[in-house]
Amino acid sequence: MTDNGAVIRGLITAEDPSVIGNAFQSVQNITITRKGFGPRKGYKLVGSNDNAGTTGINSLFTYKLSNAPTSAIKAEILIRAHTTWLEYLNEDGGTNGEWHTLVSGLTSNKRFGFAPFNTTQLATQSNRLFFGNGVENYSEWNGATTVLNGALAGAEATITVDDTTLFTATGSLLINGTTVTYTGKTGTTFTGCAGTPAAADNDGVAQLPDTTTYSGQPKMNNMLTAFSRVWGFGGNGSVHGNRLFYSRAGTVSGTGTAPDPTDFTAAAAIEAPGFRDFPEGGAQINAITQQDDKIVVWKENVINTYTFDYTQSTAKFDLLGTVLQGGDVGCGALGAVTEAISRFYYVSKRGGLKVLSREEGSQLSRPLQITERILPTIEDFDFSDAVIYYDQVNNLILVACASDDDIDNDTVICYDIRRDAITLFKNVAAKSFAAYKGKSYFGHAITAKTYRLFDGLTDNGSVINASAKTQSYTFGDVGSPKALDSFYIEGYIKSGKKLNIRFDFDDNVQSYKQITLTGDTTKDYIYEINPNTFGEFEFGSYPFGGDPEDFSDLYVLRVIIRFQNTKAYNAAVTFWSSGPGESWFIKNFGFGPAPASQLRKNVLWI
Repeated sequence: MTDNGAVIRGLITAEDPSVIGNAFQSVQNITITRKGFGPRKGYKLVGSNDNAGTTGINSLFTYKLSNAPTSAIKAEILIRAHTTWLEYLNEDGGTNGEWHTLVSGLTSNKRFGFAPFNTTQLATQSNRLFFGNGVENYSEWNGATTVLNGALAGAEATITVDDTTLFTATGSLLINGTTVTYTGKTGTTFTGCAGTPAAADNDGVAQLPDTTTYSGQPKMNNMLTAFSRVWGFGGNGSVHGNRLFYSRAGTVSGTGTAPDPTDFTAAAAIEAPGFRDFPEGGAQINAITQQDDKIVVWKENVINTYTFDYTQSTAKFDLLGTVLQGGDVGCGALGAVTEAISRFYYVSKRGGLKVLSREEGSQLSRPLQITERILPTIEDFDFSDAVIYYDQVNNLILVACASDDDIDNDTVICYDIRRDAITLFKNVAAKSFAAYKGKSYFGHAITAKTYRLFDGLTDNGSVINASAKTQSYTFGDVGSPKALDSFYIEGYIKSGKKLNIRFDFDDNVQSYKQITLTGDTTKDYIYEINPNTFGEFEFGSYPFGGDPEDFSDLYVLRVIIRFQNTKAYNAAVTFWSSGPGESWFIKNFGFGPAPASQLRKNVLWI
C-alpha cells in the first residue's frame, strides 16, 4: 500500500512466506527468500585442469582430517573423479588453484564412494580415507598433502616442502602425477628421493594412495562409515548391486580387537564382518544412510532398515525392517539421498524430490512429494542420473537432473526448506556436489570442470537469464473486469543494471505492456543510497550471501507505474533480466484495481 492509497488490492507483503512462495506461475534462476525474490547468484570456475578429461565430474568429496597440527597442513581436501583420474585440489597452485592427480589409469567414467575412518592418534593411520568405484580395488589414502617450497629442476634427491607431518616415514609421493619414492623425511624435507620431476613452486605434493593391498575386498562405489564399520555396495550394475557389505567393528573391551575397515571376511561373532542381500524392491541398492541405531537401505520400490540384535552373547543376529514398500516410494537414482534437519530428502525415479517424514506421535513414516506442485513442469524430466545435495549455509536442497531423457543433467531443482519454495536453476549442469570450507561446489555433468556455487553475478562469465512470472490476479472478483490504474514496486537494484517488467492481461488475450527500469540515479524512482540490508535477507547482510563489493552499488528502487485505459479480468506480471551481472531484488509489489463496467458482449440474456 502506498501512502496515497494508489495500490488498494493485490499487494504481496513480506510477512507470510507461504504467500510469496505460491505467487508464481513459473520461475527460472530466481532465489526466493522470506522478504522477496531476485536473480540467483552465479558460479565460478575453481582450479585449472591438471588432466584434460573427456567426461563430466562423476564424484566430488571433501575429506576432513581429524588433526591439523600446523597451519601448513590442509585440514580439508576437495577430491573429484572424472574420466580415468581421481584428483585433489591444491588451492596454492596457479591463480585459481590446480587439480593434481591422486590416482590414474582408472576405468573411465565411474562414480566413486568414500568412507572416512579417522582415529584420534597422530600416527600413520590416524587419518584413513577409503574409496572405490565398484570396479577398481578398495583403496586407502591418509590425506597427506603439502606444497613445494621452491621449484624443482628434476632428479633432486632432497625435496623441500611446507610440512611433512602427516606423511609416512618412508614411502611414495605424487608430484604433478609423477610417483617419487623417498627413504626419509625431516619437518620440511623428503630425503633419499628418486624419480623427482621438474615442478614449479607451490605445486602440490601428496602421499601416494594404496590401491593394491586390498584387492581381495569387495569393490564398492557407495560407502558409509557408521557404528565403527565401513558399509558399502557396488552400484553400477555389478554382481554386488543388491549385496550390502560391512567391515569388522571391533569389541567393546579395551583389550579386544580394534575396528578394522579393511576386513570384510564374513564371520558369526558380534564384532565380525559380513554381508546381507536385499533382493526385493528393485534391481539394485541405490543408497545407504544411518538413522538412529539402524542402517537404512534405499531401493527404488522399498526402504528397509538393517540392524543387529546384540542381546546374543556370542554371535550376530541381524534384524530387517521395512519402512515403506510400493511403486516408486524409494530412491530411484544412485546415491540420491541426503539428510537435512533430521529428515531424509531423496530423489524418486518418477516423482522428483521427496522427503521421508515421521507422523507426529508415531514411528510410522511416509514419503511426501515436495515437487508435486510443479509436476506439469517436471513431468518429462529424467531423474535416473540425478544427484542431491544439502546446502547447510543457505538451507537449500539441490537436485540436479535432466530436463529431457536424452541429454545430460542440465537443471537444478532448488528447494528452500524454510520458505517451502521451489525454483529451477537453469544452466547449472551438475553431476556431483560437495561442501568445501563452508562453500558449495558442483562438478559439471559434461566437461571436466568444477565450480563454486553462489559466487558472483554471472555463471563463470555467462549471463544468468532470470525470470519470475506471478500468478494471475483476479483481485477477488473472477467474473468482472477491473480498471487497472497502477502498479507499485519497491526493492533494490544494482547501479546501471536493468529490470524488465511485462504485464499480461486476461490470460494473454489482451496485448501486453512492457517497461524497463534502470538502476540509474538520473531516474526519479532510484534513490542513490546504499541500503542497510541487515535483517532483510536470510543469507547474510547482503542478498543471497553476496560479498560486500558485489552489492556496494545497490540502490533503493521505488516506483508507481500508471496504466492508460486498461481494463482486464485478470493480470499477471513477469520480472526478468538477461544482461551480464544483473542484480535486483523485489520486496513488495501490487496492482491498483478498481471496479469497471461489464463488457456487454460477455453477457448472455435468457
